Amino acid sequence: MRAKRWRGWGIDFFLWVGPLVGVGVFLVGLVAGRTLPPGDEGSESENFHVPGTALLLLLGSAVLVPLIVSLLSRRLLGFLGGGSLMLLIAAGCGWVRSETATDLVALTRRDLRSDQPTYRQFTLTSGGGGIGLLQTRWVGARWGVYVSMFFIPAGSESSIIHQSGQSDGRYPASLDVFDASSPSFRRLGFAFINKPRKPWDPAVGDIVLGCTFPYWFLCLLTLPFPLAWTLRLRRRRRVTLRARRGLCRQCGYDLRATPDSTGARLPVCPECGTAAEPAAAAGRTGAGADA
Repeated sequence: MRAKRWRGWGIDFFLWVGPLVGVGVFLVGLVAGRTLPPGDEGSESENFHVPGTALLLLLGSAVLVPLIVSLLSRRLLGFLGGGSLMLLIAAGCGWVRSETATDLVALTRRDLRSDQPTYRQFTLTSGGGGIGLLQTRWVGARWGVYVSMFFIPAGSESSIIHQSGQSDGRYPASLDVFDASSPSFRRLGFAFINKPRKPWDPAVGDIVLGCTFPYWFLCLLTLPFPLAWTLRLRRRRRVTLRARRGLCRQCGYDLRATPDSTGARLPVCPECGTAAEPAAAAGRTGAGADA
């Protein structure tokens, strides 16, 4: 019984901690490969080389392996609850930081499949209680000098750059690039754009796609799974305690025919009609439910 109980908790611990450890190792590997170009006045700037295949495989395995284990052990809700809780904590920390600082993380790479020089950039910006995602594309040789000067170090085809500065207290939705979005939604922190310039000219260098939303909305999205996992755990523990005390698992009616909790019990609950388990079986169920 004790082995089964600890095996259940061990699986849940792996489902929760596995992705967190993988992300931690990924971030350590990312920070280890950074370079420090000169930053703009009044802001801090760091440049990181794009992670290699080994780090990406490690990050993918840290998510896929616990997911497979959760499916095989029928603990998918535990995996979703643990992952959502990590995102909820990250969103909360980002929310607090965004009130005092503005952060920008940009992944820039050169598209080698194109006939002419083409650069793509994926940007994540945080500030003022909101977060935004942008995709930008530049086409043409003249953009190579601009991109190499500000985003991609010499001798590299791609990199990740991080810039931070003081927050102005406004949502990213208030940026001029989101002028085409609804003003009422922008005041709440929501915005969406898709090739805002008509006609759109990629040679000029413009945003291809962009969206932004407030941190409180992200917290609402990540809250249901941890809450559902907690409620299920409490329900299992309640069933366990009732079974050990000789009570009906469904309604809590006393099924003991004698004062001894391990003695004879009524076969069927007279209150709700739920079939009762033998005392030995109830103990085994309780051990698995605690897991």
